[in-house]
Amino acid sequence: MSETSASVKIGPLQYYVKVASINDPQGFDMEKWGDVRHNHALIRIREASHPQLALITLVHECIHCINFMLSAGINEEYVEILAPALVMFLEDNGVDLNPLRDIVWEAQHGDRT
Repeated sequence: MSETSASVKIGPLQYYVKVASINDPQGFDMEKWGDVRHNHALIRIREASHPQLALITLVHECIHCINFMLSAGINEEYVEILAPALVMFLEDNGVDLNPLRDIVWEAQHGDRT
């Protein structure tokens, strides 16, 4: 895994996106596809994720960030249902998700430059 500047802006915060490996010293639970650490403004996606699963995971973690920012009280079950449905809805209606795919790619492989 290479260091990256991949990030998403959610409200006033810039969350950095990185890939977490099974050997992550910060104790990533490999039963999960991703997680978010609000106190570090950090979203982690499990390594070796299929690109579409990584995109859905990024959206899933972004929903958690929005929930945290708004104190909306959305539970995990709802987020699990909402994230893939939201990605599907946006793709089916011609919304360009390539900027989010680029963030995932950059987190997985480093800057494209």
